[in-house]
Amino acid sequence: MSGKIYLFKEIFSKDEKVLYESGTLSACAFRYSTGVDAVTLKNDKGYVTFLPFMGQMIWDAEFLGRNLVMKSIYDEP
Repeated sequence: MSGKIYLFKEIFSKDEKVLYESGTLSACAFRYSTGVDAVTLKNDKGYVTFLPFMGQMIWDAEFLGRNLVMKSIYDEP
């Protein structure tokens, strides 16, 4: 399986929008209250949230109940 998801700034808003779904895999776009755009990829094992317009930085990730990111003093990017 292969595919592409094209991201444009107009897609992002405070309300989460589903960009892709296939079985247990999904991709959702949203904007944090700080104005930073983010995409969350989820499957049945967990999720990863990255910031596509900030060098694709991984902001949050959790799989099999284990948080995989460094602790931060900030709740949002």
